[in-house]
Amino acid sequence: MMKQWSNVEEKFLHSPYRKTDWKLSKKIKIVAVTVIILAFFEHLLYLANSAFNIYQDVVKNNLTVDEPLNHFLKSQFGYIYLDVPFSVPLGVFNEIMNMSFTFGWNYMELFVMMISLGLSTRFKQINERLKNFKEKILSEQQWSKIREDYSSLCNLVAIIDFDLRYLILLSNLNNVYFICFQLLNIFEKLPYVINTIYFWFSLIYLASRTFVAQFLAASIHESAKFPIQIISSIPHEGWCNEMQRFADQARAQDVALSGMKFFNLTRKSILSVIIFL
Repeated sequence: MMKQWSNVEEKFLHSPYRKTDWKLSKKIKIVAVTVIILAFFEHLLYLANSAFNIYQDVVKNNLTVDEPLNHFLKSQFGYIYLDVPFSVPLGVFNEIMNMSFTFGWNYMELFVMMISLGLSTRFKQINERLKNFKEKILSEQQWSKIREDYSSLCNLVAIIDFDLRYLILLSNLNNVYFICFQLLNIFEKLPYVINTIYFWFSLIYLASRTFVAQFLAASIHESAKFPIQIISSIPHEGWCNEMQRFADQARAQDVALSGMKFFNLTRKSILSVIIFL
């Protein structure tokens, strides 16, 4: 997949395509750092929330705890130690695995964001080039070259959509499940302030991350449809067979990432998720 991406992307790094206002690498770094920091903070709040609940349980039941760390590790995954003897290494291992799954889930979402940013940026470069031709007359050869670049991007989207179909489906199902789960939690009466802070922050973070991922993925579809607006502004005398093919392709081809074709990541899908929730 990355080899094909590299081959397609090469032409967009040089003239006649203009560089975007912000370098793509800078956008990706900002998104990555933001998501990782927020994910780390959300996990810290989760640990603080769990630790406080365990502490309150100790106080409420007048328990004597000689080794707080061991008690915390054992209480975190108590159901595991019903059948397996507790040990500190096992408790630490479970915590590490829990954190790994948390960051793995965030990375899955982050990966979709990065892919979406890259693809939408390249489509926007085509659109910027087309804007220079607004209300102008181009030759068949010029339209053929632009359509060739557009088609190569569309094919790349199709390849990536196929390769990431399971990941996108799993990511979206995970998001919907955990957002609903956190909604259920916040509508229950929470006994402590730390509980309220954690569940509200977690819900806002999950909803925001999901929206951003959906929005970035949807921008691929929006950017791929934008050439229709430019083509519509071309004078009648400027129409040619190659431009007609380009217009027909942009209208007919459904360029978007999807979850195994069960749904496409478009602006409509964002609205559907919001209405569902």
